[in-house]
Amino acid sequence: MHAPYPFANLFNSPAVWAAAAFVFGVWAQRRARAVLGAIVLEVVAVEAYYLADVVVRGAATSILVSTTALAWVVLGIGAGVIFGLAGEAVDDPSSVRRAIGTALLPGVFLAEASHQTIRHLTTDAGGRPDDLLGIAILLTVLAAATLVWLLHGRSSAERVHALGVTFAVAAAGCGAYAVLTG
Repeated sequence: MHAPYPFANLFNSPAVWAAAAFVFGVWAQRRARAVLGAIVLEVVAVEAYYLADVVVRGAATSILVSTTALAWVVLGIGAGVIFGLAGEAVDDPSSVRRAIGTALLPGVFLAEASHQTIRHLTTDAGGRPDDLLGIAILLTVLAAATLVWLLHGRSSAERVHALGVTFAVAAAGCGAYAVLTG
């Protein structure tokens, strides 16, 4: 069974994968537990993704230890550290750490949404440009929903600070996408 577009694109969205580590960090509440658990979650998720390819589509089992799978495992470890810490920081007493933790995930959602929108605007008709716009809209909705969740009950000053950091993260992330994807 296949998910319809643009929902199918969420399975390959780096921001959505980072969200899993972030939510784990929010749940874990302790720095070491948040980081270690988020790393394990990301590594298991990567291998489960490739195992599903073996089971569902009949891919060779060698895909589980392919260069691509191992690269994603390494990226998953990095995402586990960064987003596990960010999730843990959303209730930190330090206003700076709390603002960064609160802003990181919605900022990454917006960065990827911007990247997909740019791809939509620059993709020729041979691609699937509507899919790109659909995933951009979904990621923007996820960014807004995450902000509403994380900023609920916060002071106006805290909201403004977190929104500023969110847009800075989104701009930096969009720039990183541009550099990494040429």
